[in-house]
Amino acid sequence: MSDKKKYQPIVNLKDLQDKGQIYCNGDLFLTGNKKVDDEHLEELLSFDNEMANCLLIS
Repeated sequence: MSDKKKYQPIVNLKDLQDKGQIYCNGDLFLTGNKKVDDEHLEELLSFDNEMANCLLIS
């Protein structure tokens, strides 16, 4: 699991691995408040996801 880090969604997204939680552009995606494995975080930070788009920035 990642340390407490803050990320911002670039686009509105529904995180299917977070019970369908919706994150809007401008919201904070905090890894310290929930269990986010490093593999899933890398998926959201890269283009290797279902949307084929980088979804978060640090």
